[in-house]
Amino acid sequence: MKAAVLTGIRQMGIVDLPKPSIKNDGDVLLKVAVVGVCGSDVHYYLAGRIGSKIVKYPYLVGHECSAIVEAVGKKVRAQDKFYQEALKASAAARHVHTRFRPMSRPEK
Repeated sequence: MKAAVLTGIRQMGIVDLPKPSIKNDGDVLLKVAVVGVCGSDVHYYLAGRIGSKIVKYPYLVGHECSAIVEAVGKKVRAQDKFYQEALKASAAARHVHTRFRPMSRPEK
């Protein structure tokens, strides 16, 4: 899969990364549709850091996104709906970790 990464201060590139897969029974695999640019992305692009957090290149940006569920682990029920609680790029800049919790069902 293709991903945009920071390759240096004020430098970006497109790289090929392995497609993520379901590894644990509670995993949810997302297919990203749209990515927004947030303030931290801008700081990392312009300065390569925010305070003591210094970017190690290549650095995967774009943690604010809209995505669809592409696959789920064995313990995720098909009838469950999920909302995104947190999405952040890992320090390794290779994986995106997301935590999901079942949404409460509306009362009828």
